[in-house]
Amino acid sequence: MCTQCGVESHIDFSDLEDGTFGDSSKFEVDLPSTDGLGIMARAATAAAPLPLPVCQDCRGSGRFISYAGRLVGDCFRCGGTGHAKPRRQLRMDPASVAQRQKDRVYAAQKKTDKALEISAKVSQFKDNNPQVWDWLSREFRRGNEFAASLVASLGTYGNLTPNQVAAVERNVMKAAERAVAREAAAPDVQGEGFTKLLQAFNRAAGTGLKSPTMRVGKLVFTLAKATSKNPGYVYVKYENEYQGKISPQGKYYAVSAASTAVTEDVARIARDPLAAAVEHGRLTGCCAICGRQLVDPVSVERGIGPICAEKFGW
Repeated sequence: MCTQCGVESHIDFSDLEDGTFGDSSKFEVDLPSTDGLGIMARAATAAAPLPLPVCQDCRGSGRFISYAGRLVGDCFRCGGTGHAKPRRQLRMDPASVAQRQKDRVYAAQKKTDKALEISAKVSQFKDNNPQVWDWLSREFRRGNEFAASLVASLGTYGNLTPNQVAAVERNVMKAAERAVAREAAAPDVQGEGFTKLLQAFNRAAGTGLKSPTMRVGKLVFTLAKATSKNPGYVYVKYENEYQGKISPQGKYYAVSAASTAVTEDVARIARDPLAAAVEHGRLTGCCAICGRQLVDPVSVERGIGPICAEKFGW
């Protein structure tokens, strides 16, 4: 046994008497075990090729088994080897790279041309069907699902079918009929009507107030913002519940659930908003405009803060 490498050799040295090694088949060498991961074992392990991944379809068996448990044949994906085939290497020669880049540019240009074509069709549809377009735009912002589906069709095809256009036109006619019915049912206050109330809110908006508001008892009047869908309207709430709106033309459109008593109070306040604001301030001790408590003796006597009264033109 070698004292340096630990290899035990079984060699018959009698064959060396004549100066030759004799039959080489007599050389028998016992290699050391690799369990200890010696130098030679680690080198052999590092040099060994990595195993191929197991095919996921057949789980390494190389056979295709049907759902009934019958052997059909070799696995189609691995070809019966049981190992997953390596992924095809992407060709990196200059010609292939240039062709792929050209294909990407072509696809992007085609997508852009398609978008421009759709945009032109939508613009033409808008010009040819203004009422349909207005209805779609308004109802889409309100969350109407039918309008949203039609807008999606416009974005895909750039146009609507005749049946879709007819359906929208029917909705436009129904909306016009409902508007006429609301106009006829809207109460008209005798005399100056809502003129004083609207003028006061418009003056307040002209002073720079972002959201002019007036409180009278449980009623709250608020001027709609210029960016809202009803600019110039005054919204009415009773106990934080929406009751209706006053148009710039002096019409009050009450909701169906509004009581007659609330509608009458709105009409009464509209005839003389200053008197209603003063009454609210004297009863509650708070300004009807800003809602703050009245502490100045002059303000308490007047029933409204002087700055708020000035902004509303009173």
